[in-house]
Amino acid sequence: MSISRTRRRLLQSLAALAAAPLLRIDPALAASKLRLGGAQPFSWERLRRHARRLAARPFEPTPPRYPKLLDTITYDVYQKIRFRRRDALFAGSGDPFPVEFFHLGRYAQQPVAIHVVEHGRSRRVRYSPGLFQYDDTGLADKVPNDLGFAGFRVMNNGTEPGDWLAFQGASYFRSAGPLNQYGLSARGIAVDTAVPGRAEEFPRFTAFWLEESRTDPHGLTVYALLDGPSVTGAYRFRCRKQGAVVMDVRAELFQRAAIDRLGIAPLTSMYWYSETNARRGTDWRPEIHDSDGLALWTGAGERIWRPLNDPPHVQTNSLPAAKGTSWRFDYRLYWVAIEPFLPAVARVVATRLGRPGVPGQHAPRDPHGRKFVIDFTGGPLATMRQRYDVQAVVHTSRGRVGNAHVLKVVGTDRWRASFDLHVTGAEPVDLRCYLRLGQRTLSETWLYQFIPGDYGFDCAQR
Repeated sequence: MSISRTRRRLLQSLAALAAAPLLRIDPALAASKLRLGGAQPFSWERLRRHARRLAARPFEPTPPRYPKLLDTITYDVYQKIRFRRRDALFAGSGDPFPVEFFHLGRYAQQPVAIHVVEHGRSRRVRYSPGLFQYDDTGLADKVPNDLGFAGFRVMNNGTEPGDWLAFQGASYFRSAGPLNQYGLSARGIAVDTAVPGRAEEFPRFTAFWLEESRTDPHGLTVYALLDGPSVTGAYRFRCRKQGAVVMDVRAELFQRAAIDRLGIAPLTSMYWYSETNARRGTDWRPEIHDSDGLALWTGAGERIWRPLNDPPHVQTNSLPAAKGTSWRFDYRLYWVAIEPFLPAVARVVATRLGRPGVPGQHAPRDPHGRKFVIDFTGGPLATMRQRYDVQAVVHTSRGRVGNAHVLKVVGTDRWRASFDLHVTGAEPVDLRCYLRLGQRTLSETWLYQFIPGDYGFDCAQR
């Protein structure tokens, strides 16, 4: 009888241990307010099957739970709400990257489910107002216990302030990279961006699962469920930070409806003006933008650099996608200061625009003319001495090109190509330029969209 009761108690104890949170808790977290829900099986295959099943059902948006309250959390109020660092996920587990959570507010009202995964089991992180400091916002006694999270961010270790990875809003995510400075953002998917007469669709990550790497002390895996009116998806992000931040992404997408314009692995960057077209800006700063340009490495082996601008109309290349189609994509994102695979040829480092003609020579002013000056460096140019048989190969979609020549900038390792463009009309002009010596290509291709009338006189440094 006593042996039976002892066995029963032992089984009850083991059952209680099995139901306990799977976090590796240390004494420092004994007072943590972070709580987890019950354990459920989890795997990549389960996630993708769930995404496929969702695509076969009508879309059901996630409504905000307390919209009136959230409307009071303006941008300024939001800045005063802080997550309590001691309650961060993984904070006491020895993991170098604790995870903090974003609060909901006026501009992020739809909650997302966040889970922690270990040994094939997941537990949902339970929201609690006690996880946040509200300072003088007056919200501490008003926020309900079931409000939910807006997203999460992965913090740097104790010797480095701030965060290096954040997921918040629709399918947006971004990394601060090795410079610890946020700029360009990525998205899981882009649907019907800039389709005339149609609003862009923003599918959103509705749930996340976070898993510590058991083999890489610098790694973290993020799983996400995407849901939207036209598409669902299962995502896996293998994120690693050791200096640079590298993310290996797997995405499996399932269409609910036909899509006119589908963007895979999209990137989003804020751009007002740069030093090239600073004349358009009304601010005192010489340039206001997140990114300088787009670097491309084509399947044909061509290296392209395209400085950004702000054209009057959106221009896209697209391929329509049909209802019922499924897609699988694997790609890698590098969040770095310098592109990871530098070309063997010279790179563009500056773009300048000015009046056409030869400085110091009197000539009638050309109201339809523009001079373009492009600096290249690196590759075979790095050790090349001054010579005068290097050619600037220039192509234009319309208009006339003249006065093209190339010189080495004295006292530097830069080579400068310049040419004049004469063009009438208001339609955009597509320009291409690269350096060549005989039949040898010396540089990547500079690709630029020029908008006649959108002039600036300064330079844009890469």
